Amino acid sequence: METVKFTPITITAETLQILAKEKNYADLIALYMAYVEITTWQNGNNIKATNSFMMKRLHWGEVRFTNAKKTLVDMSLIEAFQRKNDK
Repeated sequence: METVKFTPITITAETLQILAKEKNYADLIALYMAYVEITTWQNGNNIKATNSFMMKRLHWGEVRFTNAKKTLVDMSLIEAFQRKNDK
């Protein structure tokens, strides 16, 4: 049997307390931790955590995702980037 290596990811108590004040607390934690997890294997400037990728990964619809992402951006916990057309 192959041994699986785990990389721990953390969230501070202060961040949890800030998120706990919001009505969609569970969604915010799930999305934030998904972004944190992706940063552990994403390398370079090629952003893999696009909106469509994240919605598919979390099995969320657009409204649920957009609401949670907007809240995280407004709280300055994540930054949103727009991908520019290569042309």
